[in-house]
Amino acid sequence: MWFYTCAFPAGRIMNRSMYLPLTVSRLLLWMGARYQLSGFLHWGFNYYIGDDIWNRACCPHKGALLPAGDAHIVYPSPHGPWISMRYEAQRAGAEEYNLFRLLEEVHAGREEEIISPACMDFRNYTSDPAVIMKARHRLFEELECLSTD
Repeated sequence: MWFYTCAFPAGRIMNRSMYLPLTVSRLLLWMGARYQLSGFLHWGFNYYIGDDIWNRACCPHKGALLPAGDAHIVYPSPHGPWISMRYEAQRAGAEEYNLFRLLEEVHAGREEEIISPACMDFRNYTSDPAVIMKARHRLFEELECLSTD
């Protein structure tokens, strides 16, 4: 089963919008691993219709404004796209997603133990990078043990 984010529902629910903590862009993919979801639909890579992306982050769409950052995680430049911090965070989360799935294949349930302190569900998660880095370190330790067995 695949999952994706969209402009709504808004609020604290995980999304890639700019008003959420940067950690959410990373943890979104961790939740995919936790629920054993097989894919993430990344619809908003560089969708922007407007005249000034640098001063107006909300994207006009069908007479409304999409939440800031929802429709794009890269920015236009004369020499190709400029990558955002949300892009980098999501990319890190995707790499970790693969590692969590690898761990799950060998030790089912262990990935949930590691993910839980950082995010319980799509509404309850940490914005503390130290908690995420501690969980990430534990993931690497678990995988290292697999390689030495």
